[in-house]
This record gives sequence, structure tokens and C-alpha cells, in this order.
Amino acid sequence: MTIATHPPETDLIVPLPAAGESWDPWTIHTHYFGFSVPEADLGAFLYIRYMPAFPLCQGGVGVFQGTDNLEPGDMAFLDYRLTMPWPSIEGNTITTANGLRIEFLEPGRRARVTFEGDGVSIDILQEAVTPLLVRGHVMPGEEHDSDPAQSPGGSEQFMHVTGSLTLRGTSFQIDCYAPRDRSWRQVRSEAPGAPMPPVGWSPMCFGEDLIFNQISYEALDTDPEWVGVYDVPADRPTHHFAWLHADGETRSITRVRRNVLERHPHLYSALRQEIEAEDELGRVHRFSGQAIAVTAMPAWPNVTFRDSVFRWEDESGRVAHSTYQEIWFDAYQRAMKNRHRTAVGV
Repeated sequence: MTIATHPPETDLIVPLPAAGESWDPWTIHTHYFGFSVPEADLGAFLYIRYMPAFPLCQGGVGVFQGTDNLEPGDMAFLDYRLTMPWPSIEGNTITTANGLRIEFLEPGRRARVTFEGDGVSIDILQEAVTPLLVRGHVMPGEEHDSDPAQSPGGSEQFMHVTGSLTLRGTSFQIDCYAPRDRSWRQVRSEAPGAPMPPVGWSPMCFGEDLIFNQISYEALDTDPEWVGVYDVPADRPTHHFAWLHADGETRSITRVRRNVLERHPHLYSALRQEIEAEDELGRVHRFSGQAIAVTAMPAWPNVTFRDSVFRWEDESGRVAHSTYQEIWFDAYQRAMKNRHRTAVGV
């Protein structure tokens, strides 16, 4: 099965409604970038969410270290604004009111991302190591609510990231692999109550000869915490979207089994986990990982969102570091909170 790709110009799809048009108010476009500094247990989240029906945007930058970031304000740096004017768009450069700047030097291949804030300076170059792949839906409901006539879409791509970060007087050199993704013309109400177990996104790059990516919920046979909260058929695939890029070839993934071995005692996201994935050729790939940094992130108020940096190993012992992101809705959060209270005798 061939994994479809997008043309480079999709990087620049950020339209506003034309005169006289009325768009669903939940219509969004997004751009996400990230990076990590593993030796400092540090990760970064850079994001713009455009809401063209209004028009306005939200987004910014979060930089986090270690695993004790229980509230967004615990991060080493956070400037994430829920309401900003529509960003400045000049040619291939997008700049938000709080200073996050994305310059597509070569759409589909190269982007420079910069930010200057209170005690923080970021200047990174992101260069593609995979094709610009077509991405499936992420949030529940968008596959039904989006208007096909508007040609909604999404993409993701692994990047080699180089550059610098200065964080409150300490300088870090950045040289890592990180994914980027985006959406356009998708409709996301993100209403509470979605009947979906927690899903985890685990991109990882061991080098240009082995890159893996999936988004899935934990397999039922691992006795996951979501049992008793959601009723999911045992024969349903656990992954929403998955692929593997090896030796210059991108393959689809036919089966994912994700098993969380340890959760954060307060944030409830995965701290240790293992993933088994079977590709379209019948080859089975196994990965194990542990979080070296994790934080609560404020990007979607109706969705509990955790960003983290994971240290992954493949079966040969090669190591990769990358973001691991996990989201869940209100029923699961309440269940985990009640279980925690019971466990500690509150």
C-alpha cells in the first residue's frame, strides 16, 4: 500500500473565508513544530492554531524540562496565548502577535522557525528527511464534521532540526530529529464526551534508514486503564494512522500493539511503554521507550494534553529521542483522578 504524499504548497494553505462566505466557526488550520535536547531532558512545543471564521489565532511556545511539570506554569518557559489577531503572512513567512515566526524557505522541505520571548530565544532550521505524508484525522469528529467541498487535509513529516536555544541565560545547541505536522480546513468542535480511549502519538527517528510513526490507543489485551471507561470492540484496529520509513521506502502499518508499563503518578500519561508494529510486508518491529521529560500543555482546554520527550530503543539497541504526545477526554480524566484518590486513601 502506497502512503500518499502532499505537494509542497500545502505548507502554505491558510485561507480566510472569501467575501460573502460563511464557514463553520470550528474550522481550523494548524502548524506544529518541535525539538528536543536530550542531554538536558528538554523538549519544546511550537504551535499555531488558526481560526479563520473569526478571524484570529492562538498558539506560541512551551519549553519544558524533567518530569515534574504538573501545571503549564511549571514549564521552563511558556508563552501560549489563547486569543491573538490573525497572523501576519508575507510571502512564505507567518508571524504571530507574540513573535513565533515560521519561514518556509523551501515549502515541503525546509523551514526556519524563530521566537524571541522573555528570557528565551529560539532559532532553528528544519530540513525534511521523509516525504510530506498525507495524515489521517486526529481529533474525534473531524472526519465527519469537516466539509469535503473545502478539501480539508493534514500532513506530517520528519525533520532534521539544527540551531540554538537560549533559555534564561543558558545556551543549548540543537541537533535532533523531530516531526512536524499540520492541518487545514478541518472542523474540530472538540466537544467533551467523545467516546474515545486515550491516544498516544509516538514518532521516532533512528536515522534516515528507520523512521516510525503511529497514533493509537493501548491494546485491549494489555489490561489498559481505559477498560471500564470506554467500550471498544476487541477486533477493532487500535491505530488511527501509522507508517514506517526504511531504506528510502515508506510502508503502511497494518497492526499496532501499544502497551503502557508505567504512568506518571499525577499527569497519568505514559512514562514507560512498548510498541509492536507489523508493516504491510509482514515484518514486525518492536520499540521500547521511557519519558525523560513530560508536561501538562494548555493547547486544547476540553482535552487533557500531555507532551513529553521519550528515549526510544529499537530491537538492535539503537536510540532515538522524540516527542510523545497523549490526549484524552473528560471521562477518562475523572476516572484516573478517582482511582488516584482511592489509591492514596483520600
